Amino acid sequence: STLIPVIRTVSPLAYRRKFFAPVTLPNGRLLVLGGAEQGNSRPIYIPEIFDPATETWQSNLPASSVPRVYHCVALLLPDGRVWNAGGNPNNGVWESRTQFFSPDYLFKGTRPTISGNPTVGGYGGTITIPTSNGTSINAVSLVRLMNTTHHYDANQRLVWLQITSRGSSSITVSAPINANIAPPGYYMIHILNSSGVPSVARIIKIPR
Repeated sequence: STLIPVIRTVSPLAYRRKFFAPVTLPNGRLLVLGGAEQGNSRPIYIPEIFDPATETWQSNLPASSVPRVYHCVALLLPDGRVWNAGGNPNNGVWESRTQFFSPDYLFKGTRPTISGNPTVGGYGGTITIPTSNGTSINAVSLVRLMNTTHHYDANQRLVWLQITSRGSSSITVSAPINANIAPPGYYMIHILNSSGVPSVARIIKIPR
């Protein structure tokens, strides 16, 4: 059978922009940084975050001090921050300053911890994650490592992994079922507590 995409309109960005840098966060939300209202002029300094649960944008965030337009980059780091750099040259001078955006989950209390390297099975198998926080973990996310060019990464993806068991020293989740869900490559795996706070990531290879 043929799958037909369903498209609907949700709340718009507060600031219209092009050439912005979108980044999928480990809690499932989408951060957009930089961009410009028109061409490479009239840059936008206010980041925004889209929440897929409420389908709304948050824009009451701290502004960047550097314009980021075409040729900028933004990457999710294993510690949960987002690195932002680059932009078009100004009068032939390239932008050499970089900045880090710290999402609010970094300020919501103690983070859960992955205490060792996960044991990764193949497609349709399991992934065992060492942690002493197993009983308080509500979700596990798998975020593909980013590869940004010309201000965005077209291959970003986040996969929520089903928790199948919890123990005092580890939790086990279902691995992605096939390459359509998670193409082969390297991913960051995070465990998240009931407050939606993610751990520092571990980098794993899918499939193993």
